[in-house]
Amino acid sequence: MQYPEEDVMDIINRLKKELQLPSKTYLRACKKLKKRSWARIVLKMDEEGLRDWLLELIRPTDY
Repeated sequence: MQYPEEDVMDIINRLKKELQLPSKTYLRACKKLKKRSWARIVLKMDEEGLRDWLLELIRPTDY
């Protein structure tokens, strides 16, 4: 059995390629998801909600 953070990271890693996330955004998401409370919240999201959450983390300076 994986911890919530590991389950979320599996999904994030797949979406990273699909959404072509900048590295800075990916690292910001990873940092947030080290906290179990964030991981649990994200696990409750559907995939569309998770995509939106990741896209909201992108800052203009990430490119």
